[in-house]
Amino acid sequence: MSVSKILSLLMVLISISLIVLSGTYNPHNYVMTFSRGEIKSVALNLRAGESESITLKGTDTFTFYIMNESKYNSIENGNFTGSLYVNTTSDESLVFTAPGSGVYYLVIANVNTPGFLQVSVDYGSHNGMYLLISGVLLFVASILVLVYDILNFKQEPVSFDTVCPNCGTKVSKSWHYCPNCRYILKGDDDEQ
Repeated sequence: MSVSKILSLLMVLISISLIVLSGTYNPHNYVMTFSRGEIKSVALNLRAGESESITLKGTDTFTFYIMNESKYNSIENGNFTGSLYVNTTSDESLVFTAPGSGVYYLVIANVNTPGFLQVSVDYGSHNGMYLLISGVLLFVASILVLVYDILNFKQEPVSFDTVCPNCGTKVSKSWHYCPNCRYILKGDDDEQ
């Protein structure tokens, strides 16, 4: 097996691994329904300095908080102070960077809208897309390496095992014509 075929096989295996791994980084999507005064949350376990893309789209106005675990535990007492981020909106897109390692909560409250409210919540790392693109590109590259190997396939050297009876040029027994004088070396009747 040639080096290029081994390289191509290795590239295919790595590309498949990247494509499979990309599925573990997919963003999360939820649609939450709230009655008046209802509060719901999503927990994120983040390392210090790690960023999370968050997009919220509501059917009406809602209030959105980001808070650490200790502030989240004090919500039961009605205390929303000390949140890291607060906004009242119907459409929100932001990138939150964790100031320290730990659990952070995305808290959504329906305190502004009478009746029911639905909020679509998208969050998560989009690194999966980069892994997927890298895996596909590597797979295409492996195909190109294989095609290059096929196109540059070198045949074994021809053995000149006889001579042309007409001009004396060295020829192979498998040839039909002499390349020098075009003398017929082998007729269709000789092929058996």
